Amino acid sequence: MSTIDRSFIGAGSIHLQPYDQSAPLLPIGNVSEFTFSFEEDRKELKNYLGGGGNRNVLSRVSSVTASIVANDFTASNISLALRGSMTAATTTPVTDELLPSHGVEDELIPFNHLPDLKQLVTVKDSTDTELVAGVDYELTKSGIKVLVNSGIDNKGVKVSYTPIASNMVQALVESC
Repeated sequence: MSTIDRSFIGAGSIHLQPYDQSAPLLPIGNVSEFTFSFEEDRKELKNYLGGGGNRNVLSRVSSVTASIVANDFTASNISLALRGSMTAATTTPVTDELLPSHGVEDELIPFNHLPDLKQLVTVKDSTDTELVAGVDYELTKSGIKVLVNSGIDNKGVKVSYTPIASNMVQALVESC
């Protein structure tokens, strides 16, 4: 006798939209776990005429909860999850932004904004002398790392760069 296997191992897309349908139904990306539950307020009127059981039942959903383990993070996903709004941040070039430094080897000096590494990034010391990448510092995705025998001292550095295009999410400003 053969056994019929009715297991399902599959994949699919999860789409979300506000209850009032004020926005389109959009995919939320790669999700490895999705759980959905609800609580109900249940009122029962027992049947005392014989036979037991309930004569009447009133059940109302009082809350709904969903939990998502997301592997894709976008500004729109985060704003949806946090009942927030999303706006594009400005990418105005930054000129001679003064950043504090200690002048110690391997020190990370973070920029105030993430730089667009496809654009020119210049670094000057406290005397406005331009420093050399690979000699004085190493450019990272978030700032500069001080190298050995660098011209960077404890008086700070001035950086000029173009911030990378980004979005700003403000949480809890939208209702659902």
